[in-house]
Amino acid sequence: MSDEQRITLTVRRGPLAGPVLTRLVAMAGSRSELPVDRLDDALLIAEALTSDGAAFGPDGRLSVEACSRDGVLELRVGPLAAGDANRLLDAGNLPGAGAVIARLATGALAEPSGDAQRVLVRIAA
Repeated sequence: MSDEQRITLTVRRGPLAGPVLTRLVAMAGSRSELPVDRLDDALLIAEALTSDGAAFGPDGRLSVEACSRDGVLELRVGPLAAGDANRLLDAGNLPGAGAVIARLATGALAEPSGDAQRVLVRIAA
């Protein structure tokens, strides 16, 4: 049994944003004891989150909180302007793979966060 662990990261838009987020997800996913196939799904979701820039705020930053525990990885992305959370979920497409977030996540939704929104993505074993 693993204890819940949280890691929060903020990155700027640029060529390193995707690789940094992917490493965060890999680390948190392995701590949550996800099976290898679900860890692969989590890495594809991380790539989709940064693929079209929808997750980046107007200041060019992307904030992600990863929470891992016993076979579950949750990612919270935001804060995002109203409507951007839904746009991010709709835009999570990768060439040849389609709507990656909706297909691979156990659950994904837009949730309120003060005056803004966040995207919550849950990946379970």
